[in-house]
Amino acid sequence: MEAGFADKIEESDKAIGVDSVASGSVDLAAFSEYDEYLRLNEIFTSDRRKRLVRKIDLHVLPQLIFLYLLSYVDRSNGIGNAKLFGALADLGMSGQQWNTALSVFFATYAFGGVPSNIALKRFGPKIWIPTLMICVSIVLICAGLQGNFAGWTSFRVLLGLVEAGIGWRFIYVIEGLFTFFVAIAALFLVHDSPAKVGKWLTDEEKQYLLLRHKFSAGGTSSIPEKELFNLKYVKLSFKSFHTYAIALIEFTIAVVVYGISFVLPTIINNLGYTAMTAQAMTVPPYIFACIVTLFSGWAADRYKQRMLSVVLPNIMAVIGFIIIIPSVRHSSLTGLTLFGVFLLAGGLYPVSPAVMAWTALNTSGTMKRAVSLALMLSFSQLGGIMGSNIFIATEAPTYNIGYGICLGMLVVFGVIWLVIYYFILKGINAKRAKLTKEEIFAKYSEEELAEMGDESPLFRYST
Repeated sequence: MEAGFADKIEESDKAIGVDSVASGSVDLAAFSEYDEYLRLNEIFTSDRRKRLVRKIDLHVLPQLIFLYLLSYVDRSNGIGNAKLFGALADLGMSGQQWNTALSVFFATYAFGGVPSNIALKRFGPKIWIPTLMICVSIVLICAGLQGNFAGWTSFRVLLGLVEAGIGWRFIYVIEGLFTFFVAIAALFLVHDSPAKVGKWLTDEEKQYLLLRHKFSAGGTSSIPEKELFNLKYVKLSFKSFHTYAIALIEFTIAVVVYGISFVLPTIINNLGYTAMTAQAMTVPPYIFACIVTLFSGWAADRYKQRMLSVVLPNIMAVIGFIIIIPSVRHSSLTGLTLFGVFLLAGGLYPVSPAVMAWTALNTSGTMKRAVSLALMLSFSQLGGIMGSNIFIATEAPTYNIGYGICLGMLVVFGVIWLVIYYFILKGINAKRAKLTKEEIFAKYSEEELAEMGDESPLFRYST
């Protein structure tokens, strides 16, 4: 929910709404809702709106943040630590078999993304998210009990499907049991929508939030956002250029993040630390990444600079790679290597949330937005297949192929392509700005403009 939307409401929009009603081109019910929204927007001034946003943050975000954190640990960080504690030897697997087992996860993970988000839209997060987490917990426990390549790989396949959610076995079993109990609690703690929450929101606040969500997508007009559950929006998502433009960036991040997260404990272990110490040493870089992610999100909202919130962290990650690649070859440069790891983690992890927010802002229609986000993630997660195969065990600790591919992709798709896409969006916005609202309403009906969503000439892309 982006703060400061009230600044977008202009007096000319009110006039357009009145003129359109008078000419019969605007649905009276929709205009009445927009009129109510304008009234509530005047009541919820800057300070009151900030207090409302903080209230929502406290009641909604903590449980979702924790569930996302748990999901990430379950699917990636745990496996790196499992390898460090002897999973490879216990399962009798070669390095290539290990990489194959990592790869199969992403095939089903990518396949499950779009159907899962459609189900999320249909059943609501209160039911769907805990259901997925329960499935994840069962698969994790079963994976931890496997004794060979075939059995363990099979459950990696299942984990990918449902993820779209002082030994290595206990890492999996403990994570699985913990996930199961958290998922049960989530059935009672996750909220669906403002209309369905309890007494911590007043009726007026609920109405304001619902209307704000309906009219706040990409522009300043009385055209409401489409909220129907209709599969035609799935087709529109697949046809959208913007979905793939952003997916290319996310694909790159997936290659790098998953590749690094799978080998990070091994990288630190190769610096001379014991397995236990190496596992503990992976924590500080992630803490630093968390701090950078929070700052990046705040700055993106504060200064309305979406492209910079993606490209600047990517540049930080590039610098991290430039430091790590030569320093990892020298055992005397352990401190410098760890500094590069900090920059790498701090640069990589803010990107995915920033890209998700950017995609959500630039997609109009709740169904299309849900599918576009899922499609973008599904396509990008195929990068995990690549990322899990480019860090070859025999190349440790230099990992020439892995580091080279990651660095090259970050420069080309994480920096250069981002700048190009930024100017594409600016060009579209400039072209639409040349049309007056009178010209637009003379050419299109309200229903047509609502159906067009982010392709409407009234819509402005966030840059």
